[in-house]
Amino acid sequence: MEFIKHGTWLLLQSEKKDILFTEENITIDSLLLDMSGEYEKSGFMCHMLKYETFLVAHLRVEGYWIAYINMPKIELNPTLLEFLWSVDILVIPGSKESVWMIEQIDPRSIIAYWPQWHELSTSLGHSIESLDRWKLKETDLNTDKTACILIG
Repeated sequence: MEFIKHGTWLLLQSEKKDILFTEENITIDSLLLDMSGEYEKSGFMCHMLKYETFLVAHLRVEGYWIAYINMPKIELNPTLLEFLWSVDILVIPGSKESVWMIEQIDPRSIIAYWPQWHELSTSLGHSIESLDRWKLKETDLNTDKTACILIG
C-alpha cells in the first residue's frame, strides 16, 4: 500500500482500491463515506463515527488497521478509544496539538499531512523531511518507536 499527496488531501492506493481521505469524508473508489455506520466495498471494511465537527474512521486494509481522524485534536472519550482499539497506522492532519491524542491512541505508525505537519514532527522529536508519497513495508511497523511519516 502507498500513501500519496493528492492536492491538500491524502490518497491511499492499495492492491484493490484507492481510498481518498478528505476533510469531510472518505471515498473508496466511487463510494462516498460521510456518515456514521459500517461500510463494505470490495473487501474493504470501514467503521465510521461522525460528530458535528469531526470524523473518525477505522478501516481494515491489506491486513492493517488504519484509523483516520480529520481533526488535529479531539477529546478522546472511552467510547472513541474503544472504537480505535487497535491502530497500526493513524492518518491525521497533524499539528503540535495532536501529540496528546496520538499518545492515547498509541499507533504503530503515523501518517501526518496538512501544512502544520512540521509542528507534529518537532513535538515528537523527529526531524524528517516531508514526502509526496510513501510505500508501506512490513519492517516499517516492526520497531519499538512509533514511526512518523510526513506527507505534504
